[in-house]
Amino acid sequence: VIMVDIDHFKTYNDFYGHLAGDDCLIHVARSLNKVVKQTSGSLARFGGEEFAALLSGVSKHEVMKTATQMLNSVTAMKIKHEASPSGLVSISLGIAILDENNRAAIAGPDDLLNLADTALYQSKRNGRGRVSLWGAFS
Repeated sequence: VIMVDIDHFKTYNDFYGHLAGDDCLIHVARSLNKVVKQTSGSLARFGGEEFAALLSGVSKHEVMKTATQMLNSVTAMKIKHEASPSGLVSISLGIAILDENNRAAIAGPDDLLNLADTALYQSKRNGRGRVSLWGAFS
């Protein structure tokens, strides 16, 4: 699971208005979905300005590569965000991987989502606009 959050999105809405915010969400979602589809994954909006990508049957390396491509695809769009420190729309991502090494520690889908969310907030604490893998920072 890859959790994605558009950085400083509330300030984007406040600065540009909700119609522009909706357009931003659409552009980001299309960009993310294009990358996720390359691995036969699925992308869903997960409330507000968050998205969740589900990749199945891929290696840890492929998940990390996909997340990095997601980050780069949004960065490459260069959507202006004058109310953010970088001046551009950026995203933060958090990854949790269910595999044979941690299957016993993860009781179900909610646990996996919560772990990906924990990794997402690690990305935000470390400066936003980056990818964090659950377990890599503990």
